[in-house]
Amino acid sequence: PGDKKFNGCPDKDGDGILDADDNCPDVSNTSQQDADKDKVGDLCDCAPTDETFSKTLLKVSDFDDAALFTAVESGSNWSIVTQGSQGLLRQGSADGLQRSKATTATMTSYLATATLLFRQSGNDGLSIPTDNISMAGILVRGGKLAEGTGDGYYCGVDLANWRIAIGRTSGSDLADGTLNLVADPFSDPGKSISQGVQINQPYKIEFRVVGDQLNCEVVLADNSRITTSATDSTLTSGEMALFTVGAAADYETVTICGNE
Repeated sequence: PGDKKFNGCPDKDGDGILDADDNCPDVSNTSQQDADKDKVGDLCDCAPTDETFSKTLLKVSDFDDAALFTAVESGSNWSIVTQGSQGLLRQGSADGLQRSKATTATMTSYLATATLLFRQSGNDGLSIPTDNISMAGILVRGGKLAEGTGDGYYCGVDLANWRIAIGRTSGSDLADGTLNLVADPFSDPGKSISQGVQINQPYKIEFRVVGDQLNCEVVLADNSRITTSATDSTLTSGEMALFTVGAAADYETVTICGNE
């Protein structure tokens, strides 16, 4: 009931293109534009210029469904709240490592983005690195995620040290209080954020992981970009999560692109 038709045949989005021929059957797109030629229309493709990623696996623009995320640490630390007209996912504990796992399938390649705002810095509770960090960002290729354990690659912005960094946990790392920084966040090119990192200022993070190539990028308030990259083959596949360590943060938007 309610399905649209064109010349008697199914056309869900009413754009005059039959569903069987429509490269974006759920969104009206009469142009059928497909920049990367992956047979998924640009309006349905969260990476329209990158043929590696053909599907939007999860898009949370207003966080109106709490079931989209399952807390790994204390469930009370993560909550969906409404602030004005904008819904967001809030992580309210400034201390320790906190993660919220998304209900996505295990994948090898990820293009994940999130826009976040720091609300408070805290104590990371880690032995390594020895300097306290206050990071928030995206975790991919996660596995065995449970309180105090779990594998994963971490891409985040560090409020305490004004930098963008890539980290990794595997094996007994979290039990040992270790988050390995697999790319030196203070080396060239441009991992430090000279403008500083501020409370209540939006930072858009993009984490692209394909094969052993890890690329972590942040878009600052002035639309400038800072990127750090690493090569690491420790983890080959897994799930996706959001994370904070030594910080409380709000996530306004999250998008996960996949190739499956």
